[in-house]
Amino acid sequence: MDQQRVIVVVGAGRSGTSALTRGINALGVELGDNLRRRSGKNPRGFYEDRDLTRINHGLRDIFGCRRSGAGVAPVAEAQFDQRAVEDLTDEAVALIRRRFGACPMWGFKTGGVLNFLPFWERVFERAGVQPSYVLAVRNPISVARSRARLDRWRGTQQNCDLEFLTRVVPYWRRAAQHPTSVVDYDRLMADAKGELLRVAGDLDLPVTDATNRELDRYAADFLTAELHHARARSSDLDTHPTLSPLARDTYRALYGAAGTGGPDLRDAAFWREWTRIEQAYAGMIPFLRHIDQLDAEARRSVPGLVRSARNLVRKGVRHAVPASA
Repeated sequence: MDQQRVIVVVGAGRSGTSALTRGINALGVELGDNLRRRSGKNPRGFYEDRDLTRINHGLRDIFGCRRSGAGVAPVAEAQFDQRAVEDLTDEAVALIRRRFGACPMWGFKTGGVLNFLPFWERVFERAGVQPSYVLAVRNPISVARSRARLDRWRGTQQNCDLEFLTRVVPYWRRAAQHPTSVVDYDRLMADAKGELLRVAGDLDLPVTDATNRELDRYAADFLTAELHHARARSSDLDTHPTLSPLARDTYRALYGAAGTGGPDLRDAAFWREWTRIEQAYAGMIPFLRHIDQLDAEARRSVPGLVRSARNLVRKGVRHAVPASA
C-alpha cells in the first residue's frame, strides 16, 4: 500500500489560503466534513477542519500565543520539547487516524501550521503520513490593506510585514525539503485553472477529466471579482513609504518561485537569497519578542481600554482613541 499523503496549505493570513485550499479540494484532495463555518471575515468559507484547528489552538495556549494568530515573534524549536506538546502530538495522531485513516490523500489548512512545523512534522511521521506543502503568497501591501478592513491596529503595514516574515521565514527551508508548490494570490485570481494544474504537476497529483471539470467550476463560480479587493501593484513595492524591505525581498523571492520565471526551489540562486533573508530575520528576533512582550503587558494592564479603543477605531472614530492606548 502506498503511503498516505497530506497536502497542507500554509501562508500568512489574508494571503489567499482559504481560496487556495478550496482550489486544492477541486484537485481532488479530501478536506473532511467538519469544516469551520463561513463568517463575515471570510464569507466564502475558511475550509479549515475544526478539530485540527482546535489542535492548533492548543499549541497556541501552550506557547502563550494569541488564538487569533496576532503576534510577531517566532516559536523557538526548543519550546516544542515539553510534555504538554507531546500529549497534544498523541491527540493529533489519533485524530488523523480516526478522521482520515481511510483517505489515500487528504489535506487541510489552519492558521500557524508553518509556525509550528516541528510539531506537525512529528505528527505526520508518527501517523505515517507523507506531507506536501502549498504556500500561498500575496503582495504584502495588499495583505495589509485586506487586514486593515478587519482590524486597523493589526492591519498596519509594519505589523503585517512582521507577521508575514514570522509566519514564513523560520521553518520554510524545512518544509521545502518535501514536495512543495508556491502560489501567488494575484496569479491564482487571474488564471485559477492554470495555477492549480501547475500545483498538481509540482506535487504529482493526478488530473482526470473530472478534475478538469471541477477546476472549471471553481474558476467560474468560486473565484469571483469580489475576492480580489485591496489589490496593490508590483511597482508599489519599491515606493511604499512604510513597507519593510525584508518583507519586500521575501515576497519577491517566493513570487519568483511561484512559476513566474524566477529562481525556483531547485535553484541555488533562490537558496542563496533565502539564506540572506534568514540571517536578516534572525537578527530581528530579540526585537520581535520584545514587541510581543510589550503588547501582552499592555493587554494585561489596560485590557478594557484597549478593547474599547479598538472598537472605536473599527467604527471609524479615530479621534476618540487615546494616544497612549
